Amino acid sequence: MRLPIPNMGETRDDVYDEELVDYEEEEEKAPDSAAKVNGEAPKKGYVGIHSSGFRDFLLKPELLRSIVDSGFEHPSEVQHECIPQAILGMDVICQAKSGMGKTAVFVLSSLQQIDPVAGQVSALVLCHTRELAYQICHEFERFSTYLPDLKVAVFYGGVNIKLHKDLLKNECPHIVVGTPGRILALARDKDLSLKNVRHFILDECDKMLESLDMRRDVQEIFKMTPHDKQVMMFSATLSKDIRPVCKKFMQDPMEIYVDDEAKLTLHGLVQHYIKLTEAEKNRKLNDLLDALDFNQVVIFVKSVSRAAELNKLLSECNFPSICIHSGMSQEERLKRYKGFKEGQNRILVATDLVGRGIDIERVNIVINYDMPDSADTYLHRVGRAGRFGTKGLAITFVSSAADSDVLNDVQERFEVDIKELPEQIDTATYMDVIFKMVSIYKNFYLLFHLAILLSELLRTSLMLYIALTSFVFGAVVETRSNIFNVLDYGAFADGQHDDSEAFLKAWKELCEAEGSYYGLPMLEIPCGKTFKLKPVHFQGPCKSRSVQIKFFGTIIAPAYISGWTGCVGNSWLLFSNVDNLMINGSGKIDGQGENWWHKPKEHQKHKEIIRYQSLDFQGKGNCYSPAALRLSNCSNLHLRGLTHVNSPRSHIYISNSENVTLTNLNITAPESSPNTDGIHLSSSKNVSIHESTIATGDDCIAIKRNCSKINIKGIMCGPGHGISVGSLGAQGAYETVEEVFVGNCTFTESMYGARIKTWQGGSGYARNIHFQHIHLREAKNPIIIDQFYCNGRHDCKNSTEAVSVSNVTYFGVRGTSARKDAITLKCASTNCTNISMNKINISSWDYGSEVSAYCLNAKGTSSCTTPTVPCLNGVCEGGGDCGSEDFDLHLVSFLFLFIATSSFGIGYGQNGTYNVFDFGASGDGVADDSQTWQRACGTPGSSQALSIPQGKTYLLNPLRFLGPCKSNNVQIQVDGNIVGPSDPNVWTTACESGCWLCFEDVKGLIIKGSGHVNGKGAIWWNQALHFHKCDNLQLSGFTSQDSPRNHIMIHQCTGVHISSVHLNAPANSPNTDGIDISLSSQIDIHDSSVGTSDDCIAIKGGSSFVNITNVACGPGHGISLGQGEADDRVEQVHVQHCTFTNTQNGARIKTWKGGYGYAKSIFFSQITLVLAQNPIIIDQHYIDTTKSKDSVI
Repeated sequence: MRLPIPNMGETRDDVYDEELVDYEEEEEKAPDSAAKVNGEAPKKGYVGIHSSGFRDFLLKPELLRSIVDSGFEHPSEVQHECIPQAILGMDVICQAKSGMGKTAVFVLSSLQQIDPVAGQVSALVLCHTRELAYQICHEFERFSTYLPDLKVAVFYGGVNIKLHKDLLKNECPHIVVGTPGRILALARDKDLSLKNVRHFILDECDKMLESLDMRRDVQEIFKMTPHDKQVMMFSATLSKDIRPVCKKFMQDPMEIYVDDEAKLTLHGLVQHYIKLTEAEKNRKLNDLLDALDFNQVVIFVKSVSRAAELNKLLSECNFPSICIHSGMSQEERLKRYKGFKEGQNRILVATDLVGRGIDIERVNIVINYDMPDSADTYLHRVGRAGRFGTKGLAITFVSSAADSDVLNDVQERFEVDIKELPEQIDTATYMDVIFKMVSIYKNFYLLFHLAILLSELLRTSLMLYIALTSFVFGAVVETRSNIFNVLDYGAFADGQHDDSEAFLKAWKELCEAEGSYYGLPMLEIPCGKTFKLKPVHFQGPCKSRSVQIKFFGTIIAPAYISGWTGCVGNSWLLFSNVDNLMINGSGKIDGQGENWWHKPKEHQKHKEIIRYQSLDFQGKGNCYSPAALRLSNCSNLHLRGLTHVNSPRSHIYISNSENVTLTNLNITAPESSPNTDGIHLSSSKNVSIHESTIATGDDCIAIKRNCSKINIKGIMCGPGHGISVGSLGAQGAYETVEEVFVGNCTFTESMYGARIKTWQGGSGYARNIHFQHIHLREAKNPIIIDQFYCNGRHDCKNSTEAVSVSNVTYFGVRGTSARKDAITLKCASTNCTNISMNKINISSWDYGSEVSAYCLNAKGTSSCTTPTVPCLNGVCEGGGDCGSEDFDLHLVSFLFLFIATSSFGIGYGQNGTYNVFDFGASGDGVADDSQTWQRACGTPGSSQALSIPQGKTYLLNPLRFLGPCKSNNVQIQVDGNIVGPSDPNVWTTACESGCWLCFEDVKGLIIKGSGHVNGKGAIWWNQALHFHKCDNLQLSGFTSQDSPRNHIMIHQCTGVHISSVHLNAPANSPNTDGIDISLSSQIDIHDSSVGTSDDCIAIKGGSSFVNITNVACGPGHGISLGQGEADDRVEQVHVQHCTFTNTQNGARIKTWKGGYGYAKSIFFSQITLVLAQNPIIIDQHYIDTTKSKDSVI
């Protein structure tokens, strides 16, 4: 446990001038300090190198549990060497490269030995900065999670010392971490007693002992501790001059020098340099941040002033960054460090203050903007990336002869060859856990563009760059045939004069260019500049197969309506008929819509024009509250990283387009601004929108007529009107929307949440729409289906006709509602069917108040839903086992799920709960209980819930559970064990149907529990569980073991949710896929583990909108797409936060030669690999020995 330390006021650390006192009387000479003594080499470790896991160290169970929780599986080399000696109480000097887990050595070894005694400090850890002290304290907290009686506290300057004294007086910690100045002040004043210290630890010891002032403080503190204690010292660099100083504090220490001086490089860290002038640094840094993939990046500079100026520049170029340096208050430094460590910012500009000891796991790139002054400083800087053996990238700017000398010193001392940054750099060389595949085609396409971009970065002559500060900025002109910078075409870039003509001239030349040796055409909008544009039309098609817009500046619209002339398609910035368009960067679009928001007549006129007239993109017309950015008739469109503010109407309008990807957008407008949709979709398909923040006065995302295959994930929405489908069917129109997936989104103080709206009198449909894992924060109307939408008009006519709404699921919607009606389903008499709600838990934001649901004419099912929806057939409303996602799962539950489903599948009676023993089940694992299940399914009264009690084993012969069922909601609670027959001759039915327990055409099936299903696959390696035409299927909380073939087969199903399941089979069991998916859509699989001999998850032809999250895979063949042998199509697959351990393959796409179709919009992200043999594979030559054709998939 960590003791709280408020940050209040600053006080100066006391400094005492005393002579340096050595611990030993006789001075050792530095040159001889590392020599052999009496012919013996320094003492080395003798146990750790033979240990293969943390358990071999015989650590406390509480520590082992914390280690597992932290994700560590195997000790690093330094941990192998040090921990066995350290836990025996030996003194230790350890030098090992950065990122190898030295902190864990002294944290685990001290926690292992400490028996907490009230009022006594047992361990003292000293370090040289507050940031490092805070980090070390955090590590003690992490590994002492299951040691609740142990207390940890951190003390450093910048905090009122009275607060520290009060803390020590009232709640004395067992472990103290701090900086020498503050610890010494507390000890001298007798507030901190060190008489019981048994473990004295210095981290980054060379930094403290090289400074005479700090060494003096350390020695005085050291003398206050008992003579009989363990002393441990650690650093990444320990020169031979400082080692004898360290040993003065110790008694016969164990010396561990891992990768001694000549090998202090970091395994997995890719190191490069770039030669450039001082004036070129800012432009190059800007390009690197745009081109490279990074989790977090640290940029090192040599002075406080340069840190502040560079941080300002990056912010102006729309790269949000923070800086840390000694010129700011200690409280502010620690606040920023905490925020960066917690991931609130991705870019940190810093001096060498954070160059030592700071461990931030997400940092994978370090950039030396200024060359360090020594080889040691270089090592500490670049060690911030590639922590604990992971991959990382270090790039150093070399701009002078002195910089070259330091670089040569680094290479000579550490025996490392640092090469110039190449034209192409593979992301996989410096990214361990993140990779993305957009599709077979798109993956190649993006990698091709990355290579071109990096090639551009390395050209020695650079394009025009405008200086922003006197000491680091300059101007360099570059002539490139494939880059079209708007400044070269006469743009004023002052935010006052009209730059429209300059943009159109640049676009015209770009669109007529066909590409060259330098790459594909690119329009450049440089950072630090503001461009004023009137309505402009960027028209295609273009000659090049692809065009890119590198957008880092700011574009603003005319401030007054009189300046808006010549709108095309009622848009401000219009792109039409441009294929393979990529708009990337951190630029900003400001629509200056304030004047338009107060023009109701013009706005209404605009709406009528837009909706009911075919706009002529060739001509120009009047502007009626135009959309800020419109993209029409574009395919393979990518938009990433931009900021949009204050549009007159919709910020981004996508129409008549396909294969669109929008990501990392930031869209804002006042909550009172009318009709300012964030993203407006119309007549478009295959659209992916993810990881964006939208806060406007209307819909965050509006999905209008004739849209299909829309995938939305990771959206922060609010304020605004939520994510909506519709409105559809105005003035009797026929309009459709289908195959929409909205997942992992948050609605904060929004007017609506998940919303579907249709007009009376219209026709068409809104179907196959799925909302899952939605988080609500004071949303006013979280869930709405409204078939009586009227938009505030008084002339809406009643009609029996309506756009039909069907196959809509809400799963995992949780949070608070700002209004009483949390769920509203207003449906017409016959056009709102198959609505499914599961695991809905909405409460009032006003504590003590209740929420309710309004329901009219809706038909469907609900399970574990609060508030209760009266017109939906539901079970366990408001409680019961609604938390089943958190059940302890066992592999056998798959079989249970099948059985439970089948028994419900044919029930015809009244609502109720029935026990299988009521139908004659023996539960002894010997007598066949199959007929019992059949009787249970066919008996009146078994239409709601079936219970399979725990403590019994049920033998089932192969069965087929057929639907459709009369009940719209079938739930099976499986807590017992189900086994298959041991005699192969009994499997006749399975031979005919291809499965052991088959569920067909069963809608609304829910199977959950903690039971165990054993398929006895060792005697017969066909799939155990087969779901065919089962829509809105939910499987959770069970285990399946030793399936004869596939554990779970999903075929022709829609709306499937699989969570918290565990599937196991031996590594030598043939064709035992964990989950096999074919001809199915809207599949969500999460928080599960699969270990078999074949694919953990196999996604076959005809599947779409498959989302896989937090799946632990291995052993097996990974997660695969394929293998397509005929007309197969797979699209919109998202795999993220998954781990492949000891797998034969990882992320795999495979197609047969001779097939046709496509695999597109495939995304793999946040993937962790542990000994995976083939982590990333795309194989279009997947064949057997009898086939050899050309593939066209």
